[in-house]
Amino acid sequence: MKLKVGIQIDNMTTPKYYLEILQLIIKNQSKFYPPIILNQQVSHSKNSILKNFVNRSLLFLINKIESFKINDKHYADLENVDSSLKVINIVPIISKSGYIYRYDEKTLNKIHDEKFDLVLRFGSGILKGKILNLFKFGFISIHHGDNREYRGTPAGFWEVFNASHSTGFIIQKLNEELDGGDILFRGNIATARSWIQNRERITIKSMAFLWKLICDLQQNQYLPDAEKNFLYDKKLFQSPSNKNLLAYMYKIYTPILLEKIQLYLGIIQPRKWSVSFIKNTNSSLALNKAQTIKNPYNRFLADPFVITVNGETICFVEDYCLSKNKGRISAIKLLDNHNQFLDVVIEEDFHLSFPYIFEHKKNIYMIPESAQNQDIRLYKCTNFPYSWQLEKVLIKDIRAADTTVFRKDKKWYMLTNIDSSSLNDRSSELHLFYSDMLISDDWQPCSSNPVIFDSSKARNAGLFFVKNKIFRANQVQGAGHYGKSIEVNEITDVSMELYREKLQYSIEPKFFSNIDSAHHIHMNNEYIVIDHS
Repeated sequence: MKLKVGIQIDNMTTPKYYLEILQLIIKNQSKFYPPIILNQQVSHSKNSILKNFVNRSLLFLINKIESFKINDKHYADLENVDSSLKVINIVPIISKSGYIYRYDEKTLNKIHDEKFDLVLRFGSGILKGKILNLFKFGFISIHHGDNREYRGTPAGFWEVFNASHSTGFIIQKLNEELDGGDILFRGNIATARSWIQNRERITIKSMAFLWKLICDLQQNQYLPDAEKNFLYDKKLFQSPSNKNLLAYMYKIYTPILLEKIQLYLGIIQPRKWSVSFIKNTNSSLALNKAQTIKNPYNRFLADPFVITVNGETICFVEDYCLSKNKGRISAIKLLDNHNQFLDVVIEEDFHLSFPYIFEHKKNIYMIPESAQNQDIRLYKCTNFPYSWQLEKVLIKDIRAADTTVFRKDKKWYMLTNIDSSSLNDRSSELHLFYSDMLISDDWQPCSSNPVIFDSSKARNAGLFFVKNKIFRANQVQGAGHYGKSIEVNEITDVSMELYREKLQYSIEPKFFSNIDSAHHIHMNNEYIVIDHS
């Protein structure tokens, strides 16, 4: 059944991301009736502009400084989209505070006559009154901020200002409580180093999932179950004052400028990862006693996995060549007090990393990350540990990072990191696939994907087995800090419909004095391997 969608905006010049949703609705004529624009015709008064001249000047300056890396214009003119697009001009009754919007009976009747199934709120104002109950599926809105921590405005600013590890968004069905509607979906991505970049990233990500929700609604004809209500006990954030903006510029720009100067002068070097190993004594981790494998010249090692075959333990690593800007897979033999670099064992024309290795039916397999080639591929060892052949492309046309597989209850499961948007962010979504067989191209996605949507939990950092239990390690991303630390979780429940895990312990990069990052760990009965920077 087709959906009739209304789109509420302030005026015909609107952020480009809203235009993209509008164009998708127009393009999918078999699923949606032509959308109708509800134009509130809201603009700032000249008195308000003059009153806030300094504040607006600072905001303008920040936008100019931070937007140089963003090629596309932030705003688009809807009047140039489709001449046949129906536009209904509506005028809200705005409270003295300028925040609360209501509509008179004449306007409400005009909107009601259109018989919308839902309306997307892309305009401003805290909506109150009958308009919230006019539509079959309600008023759907995006709040750019994790409403458990940040309510208010502006999108993406306070998370950067406060150095929060993640920035969230919610998709909600509006009610009369500010940012307290029925929460239909939420997600969190790593906070960027600057406000404008952070705002752009969270907007791109959220729009992908808004579109998914609309499509699912059209197909299923019902909204997803809302989250349970909770008590919000934190302050309501408001637009930054002049003092806040000046403090922001000092806090954010000073370290970035110093870093660039130090890099230019060679005082500091671009981040390089290293791999360390230690015998597994099945007791508490003593990573400070681990031995570090020396990085080859002009290369660095990362993403270690270990396997013991015929009494020999081999560590497979991403072997990244700085001059070629590309990774390949190398093998290193681990011994009690030293290591022996063996050889590069898998190299392709594209980047490889994360050499997830496992044994099945007396064969040894590997699934290295091949996101650059847009596939997930399975290699089989023909002469351990040196020779490998491509056994099967498990999934094609997919940009997936750090894939792992395991067998449980006669079913194969795959955990991998995918970006559902165009952001090229594979650190915030964990996706689950399943198959009856390992060597198959019929891997099906879990209906609840992404099973984790949180940059502090989603990115795979290893998978291993201890006493018949399955443990998934995850990276914890910081604010502008990839691979800040590691968490280890026991997988407690997995099926075709759901995934659950329970945190067991965390690993902070404190085991060596000269590191501030750790983003991968693996172990077997013989050795524990970890990378750090």
